[in-house]
Formats: sequence, structure tokens, C-alpha cells
Amino acid sequence: MSTFVLALQAFLFIIAVPARAADYRPEALGEVGARVEQAARAGARPVVVFDLDDTLINSRERTTRILRELGESEEVRRAFPDDAETLAATPVSRVRYYLEETFANLGIDNKPLLAQANEFWLKRFFTNDYCAKDKPVRGAVGYVSWLAKLGAKVVYLTGRDAPNMEPGTRYNLTRSRFPMSPENTLLLMKPDPKMDDTEFKKTALAAIGRLGDVVGVFENEPRNINVLHAAFPAAVAVFVDTVHSNKPDVPAADVAWVRDFRSE
Repeated sequence: MSTFVLALQAFLFIIAVPARAADYRPEALGEVGARVEQAARAGARPVVVFDLDDTLINSRERTTRILRELGESEEVRRAFPDDAETLAATPVSRVRYYLEETFANLGIDNKPLLAQANEFWLKRFFTNDYCAKDKPVRGAVGYVSWLAKLGAKVVYLTGRDAPNMEPGTRYNLTRSRFPMSPENTLLLMKPDPKMDDTEFKKTALAAIGRLGDVVGVFENEPRNINVLHAAFPAAVAVFVDTVHSNKPDVPAADVAWVRDFRSE
């Protein structure tokens, strides 16, 4: 292969994949806190908006539990003993946004089992029983609690739907010790599971803006953080780099990237 072709491939890779570690700005977490404190001292009502899944809540852990349950089922153990053993030991670190990518990460090449897994996952992932047992992203509980103590109105703006997931979501947030007082927090969920997540979030923007001064917005989906950033350009916009869909959007250039909610 020629030097020119290698150089061209390297260039295309660079422009296709956003820079990662070099762009992480955990100091943006402190910037939001400073904005909250400043607004509160001025007598304003600072508002901070957080997505839930893979922003504050680790939904990959929920998928891990589901895949392990599938691998431990008698039906799968009989039909695919080796792959069942692999699924039953699924580590969170191997889970990706799509099950096809997760299977590839686990070294499972089994289309019938993948189809079965998709059906099994879909029946469980968007339910109260499974989301009630979720675990938070590292540092998330302490960070959100800190902002609330500084005087922030915390808005949980999620694409989860209320009919199938509200009780489990509220239980999990409370059990995990996220701020949940009616005075200082607001949980906004889709009224209809068929609604597109981004379109639902767009409908909530005006109401959120009326709550006070939006000083920070957090999302793991590039398309959604760009919507929030455009709606509240004065706020610190933070992209939480966990997992996200394959929609083509990338975060706007002035959006800060963080791995999680630790300051380092």
C-alpha cells in the first residue's frame, strides 16, 4: 500500500472520529457549579438539566443484567451452551449501545441467538422492574447533590416513557440518593413510548426555560446536547462520553466533554 493511501486513510479516520481524551474538560463540572452559585447569590433560580440513561444512570449495567439472565436461561443453555456461558458472564465493559456490537465485543457470532436476545432485551429494558435496579454513573449522585445544595433546580429530562417506567425510575433515583424533593427537582418523561426522544425533549424546552436561568445542560446523545445547547446558549453544555446511538450528529465545537462526574 502506498504512502499516500496510508496518509489518506489516517486523515479520513481523524476527521470521521471526534477527538477523545485530549478534549475532556472535567473542569466544566466546576464551571456549572460556579454558575449555580453566582445565580443563586443574585437572587435568580439556577436550573441544571440532566438526561438519565448513560448520562446519570448506567444503562449498560441494565443491559448486562438482561444478557446474563438470558445466558442463564435453560432454553439458551440447551440450544447454545458455549454462547450461553459467555452471555452469563457478560462484563459491563463489553456492553455497547447496540446488541449487535455487544455480541461482536463478546466474540459471539450467532444470528439466531442475537435475534432472540433483541426480543428478550426489548421486553425488559423499558420496564419498571429493570430500571428500578439501575446503578448511577460514577460521581453522578454526589455531583447532582452538590448542585442542589448550591441552590440549583435540577431537571431530569429523559426519553424514558412514563407509562412503562415512571415508578421504577422514581424508585431508583430515590434509592440511589439523587435529589428528588418536589421543591428542588423535576422529572420530565415521555407521555407516549412511541414518541421520538429528541422531539419530546424539544417540546419541554419552553417549560424548562420558564423555571429560571438554565446554567448547565448534560447529555450523552450528541443530537440531544446540540438541541439543548441551541436552546440555552448561555448555559455550560456538557457531553457525557459513555455510549450513544449511531445518529450522525457530533457535539458542537464549544460543548465540553467529560467521561463521568468525577473532577479528574
